Amino acid sequence: SGQEPFSYYWYRDGSLLSDDGHFSGTTTTNLTVRKILESDAGQYWVVVSNSLGVVTSQVAPLVIHFVDAAGNIPLPPYTNW
Repeated sequence: SGQEPFSYYWYRDGSLLSDDGHFSGTTTTNLTVRKILESDAGQYWVVVSNSLGVVTSQVAPLVIHFVDAAGNIPLPPYTNW
């Protein structure tokens, strides 16, 4: 309960993430994804622990919509062009 040090573990769709050229901050409060891809969509959460216990965050769904930047008639809801 608020006692440092904390350990952070980020997950996507049940798999533990680790720092690589694509993900960074996997052991910190802030997860960063570089050059986001369609395969990055999914369910993300963080598990935080210290000497007193473990807490799991709410699941945050990441939904990605891609559009054609060369499209000439963009209309809401921007699901296709």
